[in-house]
Amino acid sequence: EEGEGLTHCDDRVGIHPSNRTLKMSKNKTIRAQTYDIVFGVSQLGTYMEWIILTTIAIATVSFVLSTVEELNDNGGEDVFYTIEAVCVGIFTLEYIFRLWSCVEDPAVKRRIRSHCYARWLFCTYFFSIIDLASILPFYVDLALGPGNQLENTSAIRALRLFRVLQAEKYVAAFSMFQDVWEENKYILMYTGVLALILWIAVASMFWLLEAGNPNVDGAFDTVPNSLFMTAIFMGGEWAETDFTPGGKVLGVFMCWVAINLFAVPIGIIASGFEAVSTRERKKKKRLGPSY
Repeated sequence: EEGEGLTHCDDRVGIHPSNRTLKMSKNKTIRAQTYDIVFGVSQLGTYMEWIILTTIAIATVSFVLSTVEELNDNGGEDVFYTIEAVCVGIFTLEYIFRLWSCVEDPAVKRRIRSHCYARWLFCTYFFSIIDLASILPFYVDLALGPGNQLENTSAIRALRLFRVLQAEKYVAAFSMFQDVWEENKYILMYTGVLALILWIAVASMFWLLEAGNPNVDGAFDTVPNSLFMTAIFMGGEWAETDFTPGGKVLGVFMCWVAINLFAVPIGIIASGFEAVSTRERKKKKRLGPSY
């Protein structure tokens, strides 16, 4: 074996190796060394991960600024295109190297003998889909040629921001989210189901009471429209207030429900973070600065 200790990221094969401790082999193949780098296993891989995250940040900022019309004048459009081309090139090389070397994952070696099947599983992993979706539009536009590009494909490349979530071994806060969820997931799921039921029920009641009310401009003429408006109400905003008497009573009830409904999960999450952070501080104090 070239390594032990796989991460928790994908239950099918554990294809993404973050937060693992590997026993390094002195004689590794080029593919195994590539795996250590592009999956952030080795020290060099840590630097590589930060380079990718920095590239993601640059590509995202460039995309945001490119939507400002004034910045595209006087050659600005060419600058944004160059930045995008360089970033997509880096992302493409990283994706190819990941696809090629993912078969070196210790768990894959133990559980999957077919390299083709292992690579297929890698391609179906959430972050791999995000990576591919963020670079494909660039090549599609390149193949179609000038004047034939697809509309609004640049926004798809912003999906790369999800890759920041893979940096949990560098940003401890991401790991804390999972700990809080694991400790409170059942009560959070219960409150989520309760919120869904109340949302649909209240929206249906608004539809019954306010459908045909000329003062709300058809905002509740259908249940889907009513669901949209009710979701806004539950967030504390009231886009429409000129209700019938029955609608006003329901609106008061909505205020009471929304406050209590949203206070429960927020309180649970806040107390969960406090408990996890306290536990981590105690562990760090017990194990020392090297933890």
